[in-house]
Amino acid sequence: ARRADESLMAILEEAGGKPERPDPVAAWIGAVHDGRPHAPTPPGPLRAGDRELLPMMASAGADERVARLLDAGIPIDSPGLEGAAIHYACMWGRASTLRLLLARGADPEHLTDLGRPLGYVAWGSGALDPGGERADGYLQCAETLLALGVAIQQGYADMASDEIAALIEARL
Repeated sequence: ARRADESLMAILEEAGGKPERPDPVAAWIGAVHDGRPHAPTPPGPLRAGDRELLPMMASAGADERVARLLDAGIPIDSPGLEGAAIHYACMWGRASTLRLLLARGADPEHLTDLGRPLGYVAWGSGALDPGGERADGYLQCAETLLALGVAIQQGYADMASDEIAALIEARL
């Protein structure tokens, strides 16, 4: 209901659930997310969970949704549990999303308690992609960030996939 997913709400209602209809702010963020018509600004203050939608969509590589959320005024550095949208795009090897976020003003050196975007690329490539299905995405993310001259911190190569580690080590 919070994301205004009418089809899911109908399934829940058919099963006997009584999902509450979203408040106006939730309806607005759901419309932005889904690309439905909406007012240019939210009808009230956004909750943390509303702003967290941006990092969530970045992790999924949902570029159109990321662009819609940014166009609607969701702050580019809105935090998720583990960083901002740029960190999530890097952590999951979403190169096109990373490029979109950089074009919209994301900071390639944005530091969180867990590190910088390049560190998220390194960690994600080594820990979240054991089969290498997103290897090209991680490589593109690393190349994009390194081309911007981002700092390489101690330990990045140690946690990265072999290909990303070699790229990082070549820049040291």
